[in-house]
Amino acid sequence: MKKILVLTLAFAFSLPALASAAVIYNSIPSDAIPGSYPSLGFQATKTNEFGDYIEFTGVERTLTTVDVLLNSWACQGGNWFDGTCANPDVGNTGYDHEITLTIYNVDVNGVVGSEIASVTETIHVPWRPASDPACVGGGYNPPSCTNGYNFVATLDFTSEDAEVPDNVAYGISFNTKTYGETPTGINGPYNSLNMSLPSTAPTVGTDTDSDAVEWNTETVSYYTEDCPGDTFCKDTAWSGYVPAARFNAVVPTPTTVTVTIDKYVDGVHATADNADSSAFPMSASWSATNIGAGTGTYELDANGFNNIPTPYQAITSPMTSGADYSTYEITSSSVVGASCDGSHDYALVGYTTGDTLALAETAPKSTVAPSFTGLTIDKYVIVWNQTCQDPPVALTCPDDTTISPLIETVTVPASASVPIPSINILASGTDYLLKAYGVANAGDGIDFDARYSFRTPTSAMWTDAVSTYESYGPTLLDLFFNGATPWGDFNHAHEYWSLVSGTGAVANFSIYDAYYPNNTGDLKVDIYACMPNIKYVTGGGNYKVGTGKNAVTWTFGGNVWQTGADVPVGQFELVDHANKTSYHFSSFTGFTVTDGNTAMFTANGTAHGKNAPSGTITADFNITDGGEPGADDTISVSISGDPSFSAPTIGGNFQVFVQ
Repeated sequence: MKKILVLTLAFAFSLPALASAAVIYNSIPSDAIPGSYPSLGFQATKTNEFGDYIEFTGVERTLTTVDVLLNSWACQGGNWFDGTCANPDVGNTGYDHEITLTIYNVDVNGVVGSEIASVTETIHVPWRPASDPACVGGGYNPPSCTNGYNFVATLDFTSEDAEVPDNVAYGISFNTKTYGETPTGINGPYNSLNMSLPSTAPTVGTDTDSDAVEWNTETVSYYTEDCPGDTFCKDTAWSGYVPAARFNAVVPTPTTVTVTIDKYVDGVHATADNADSSAFPMSASWSATNIGAGTGTYELDANGFNNIPTPYQAITSPMTSGADYSTYEITSSSVVGASCDGSHDYALVGYTTGDTLALAETAPKSTVAPSFTGLTIDKYVIVWNQTCQDPPVALTCPDDTTISPLIETVTVPASASVPIPSINILASGTDYLLKAYGVANAGDGIDFDARYSFRTPTSAMWTDAVSTYESYGPTLLDLFFNGATPWGDFNHAHEYWSLVSGTGAVANFSIYDAYYPNNTGDLKVDIYACMPNIKYVTGGGNYKVGTGKNAVTWTFGGNVWQTGADVPVGQFELVDHANKTSYHFSSFTGFTVTDGNTAMFTANGTAHGKNAPSGTITADFNITDGGEPGADDTISVSISGDPSFSAPTIGGNFQVFVQ
């Protein structure tokens, strides 16, 4: 037996001997075996992972085993679909294959978060019964004549101390010929291994959304929701199909518990930089058998608290299980207030709590201070603050262009008296995004960023002009780009974006100062290019309207593409066989791609044939790429003054993309 485990939870206590396991979730019907249900074929649906998001009942949260109901469609020989499925060797009961069950954190909307635990085991997969001649289509067990065969795969968590929250997402995965984490590359019986989907609701626990599952398929068009391909995410329109699994768990009783308190500023964990090394006052009350009862104050600051090396984090002393603990931020100081009223640098947004830091990060914020009674597990508290100024906003590239990956980072030493050039030439006619960031020191108590400065002790806030050096002008200690200072309003993150145009030369960056030798540190500039988008549609096919002698057949094909805001180019052909008319289009306007797979454009061209209209012909096209190999592609065409058609399916293939 092979077992692979990945855990994201850690405990500061040892677990006692485990008690008898209880079922905390069960969606496997009692009459599932023997039998078969509708099922999802992993190979057939290009699936890498499939599961659900659920809510557990009871208080047991340390997993022992998880059972999943799978569905086998393979025999020793032959095929399930043509009546040749056979099992001639009675001693051969099945095959062994690795099955993986992964458990994730999940929010209330079904968005999958971080991994909690993952177990891989070699499972013996039974052959389904041989085809029965009385069954049309290769099934067995007339008169039901099913093709699948339910069986339970059990994955063992007993030695892993896998602690789970009340709500999780889970996924089943295994390798097939072309899908899974490591596709086998060869055909095998695992290509006919499915996950059972009974229609009944769970008997224990809750299927959080009975219309939704969690799915990772490589074909985007299979999703009902807006999920990218090869991503494990929520998908809807699954009412009546419930992934079948049973979770078993026990209750761990820790000997001690702790509460971890973290400070977040503007949505991210506080650091000395983004919190300006501020100290945030806190108050706490506690009652525990081992440390007694009391009330006190502490600070969340850049040095950590209670011998914790992590900045802006505090962890309580271990408290006996069953302890009470509460904490809140003191909002009457000059550092932080209940709101941005002009007298505080920061405002309290609220608190979140969770059994892990990840869960606390995604929990809804509340202005009610956290208070825990009878603690039996570790808890996490996040105190959320915002700076009393607008956070920096990253600029975006102009229409029809997309920001490139980082081209380079230019480091500008504060002591450099000559310009620092970029390595790369900024091409003429191309737009670029610059992000300037960092804080340097100019001596005399002066800290500065790309445009603003703060001098201790004379500054009350960061200003454009340097305090007590105003006579040098507002650009003293500014970061220059090609002789200009294109940076915007001040923000506490010291991060500034600017959209500039390339000149066909390298960019030069410099810091203006009257005296450089006492400067320390550096400022940095990230350079990104705004690259033209390329939209493309290509392919062709045919469509037949009606049947018999009255059938009208259209054939079509071509390609159209557009780079950035340039004029679309290409060619497209239509043939109306009923009217013996062909259309040739070579001029295009209004080319758009929506949802990543639907191309629309207007084409101008000419018609040819005995009954062809004269003059310029205009047609509006709407083409949807439904995925490979093209069976779900559609096209509709509206031709001025001539027949038009809309094909819900075509014989052929179109490809639409933007890059």
